[in-house]
Amino acid sequence: MDIKNVIETYDSMFGKNSIEEIKKYLVDNINKAAETEDLKSQLALVNEIVSLCGATGDVELGTQYIPIVNELIIKLKLEQSANHGVALLNIANAYSAFGMYQRALHYYEQ
Repeated sequence: MDIKNVIETYDSMFGKNSIEEIKKYLVDNINKAAETEDLKSQLALVNEIVSLCGATGDVELGTQYIPIVNELIIKLKLEQSANHGVALLNIANAYSAFGMYQRALHYYEQ
């Protein structure tokens, strides 16, 4: 997967497409990355969707993908890396936006 192109297209969709179309684009590409076992691309896109869901208040979709972020971090052996830190912050921010403050605090403290 050409993740750079996927992210550039995603970024360009804002202001032109609905949030639902943008979420669908991300989900479709997450599924493509999963099908091809492109874990790095999958992690990048799952991080994006968790962040977007936090910003848009989509609790259902966001909480569906949060566990996947954690799974990918472990599979890629990225614990204690900068990528892990970014993922933890995205998760914490999403939980905070969802009003799930205790869960958010757990991720902020890591």
